[in-house]
Amino acid sequence: INVTTAMEYQKDDASDWTDVGGTTITSLSAGTYHIRVKASGKVLASENKDVVVADYVPVIHYGVWVGTTQITSANAGNVLGDSKISYAPSTKTLTLNNATITGAGNRVYTNTIKDACGIYSKHDLTIMVRGENTITGAENQQYGSYGIFVSGRLNIYADTDNAKLTVKGGKSTNSSNAWVAGIYANGITVNVSDDEILAAMRLLGRTQGVFGEPAGVTGTAGVK
Repeated sequence: INVTTAMEYQKDDASDWTDVGGTTITSLSAGTYHIRVKASGKVLASENKDVVVADYVPVIHYGVWVGTTQITSANAGNVLGDSKISYAPSTKTLTLNNATITGAGNRVYTNTIKDACGIYSKHDLTIMVRGENTITGAENQQYGSYGIFVSGRLNIYADTDNAKLTVKGGKSTNSSNAWVAGIYANGITVNVSDDEILAAMRLLGRTQGVFGEPAGVTGTAGVK
């Protein structure tokens, strides 16, 4: 609201008017306020304009970033504004629905983590996958560049039979002391079907010349 010292305001249940002391009005309780230009000399006060002040709702930060965006109570339902990513804080579940995510440039998540990450979480995280999704680390980073970095346990599962998640690290200019992993976490659980495990065994044999036991190819089956 553009206000000046020539104005005054009054809450709708108050009897007195209060002078505006500057260009802003702060510390107002919730309610409806009347605001007007004060009378001056022979000029009467202007007509009132009503302004509704809502209850203050603090923004909660959930310790999860998607690219450059930190997830909060204000954006959790639609993190990037494209209806493809949402977050449920009660279960710490990030839902991806045909999302494409690129790592944020080097930034400080904590005092010790200054890497570029497509997704970063300070705590355990569950990722639910719908449709085809891609997460890629950032290019030309001074430090590490991860697709997903979770300072806790990571759980990944598909919500539909045709769901797909492709994750890969980015690139770092520090070749001697930087990681560019697709996924880093303190333990990973990937829920996949038997058909996906068999497909992963065939994929590894065809593309890498590697035979994998079913238990050993689960990661490949879940994250391709």
